[in-house]
Amino acid sequence: MTSLGCDSGGVKVEKVPDKTRVDLLKDQVMAKHDSAMARYGDLYVQRKRLSQQADSLPDTSVALKEQYGKTILELIKADDAMMQWMRSYKAPDSLSQDSAMQYLRQEMQEITLIQKQISSALTQAKALPPTQK
Repeated sequence: MTSLGCDSGGVKVEKVPDKTRVDLLKDQVMAKHDSAMARYGDLYVQRKRLSQQADSLPDTSVALKEQYGKTILELIKADDAMMQWMRSYKAPDSLSQDSAMQYLRQEMQEITLIQKQISSALTQAKALPPTQK
């Protein structure tokens, strides 16, 4: 929305909105990204913890080792998804407004799925029973 006004000298001054629709959506996408990144370090911590615990399980605990392995794989997949998203994301500064909005809507869907993937992997990891020493 553009509006015209007068400054104190009677000259017309065009006021541009502080945030366009594209800027607002870009901010929302980046807020989702930041929210996911806030939990990102925990992926590594949980993966390391589970790897150490799986290594300490006796060979007779085949089912539990398999469960640990599957959960570690989910943590790795969540990590990879976030890294891939960050490598492929490009600010839509050179796109038309319509194209930028379409691009950012797609990015919002992708980062939302990644956020859920991270959350799910961490929930699975934290639900595994600790190993006995």
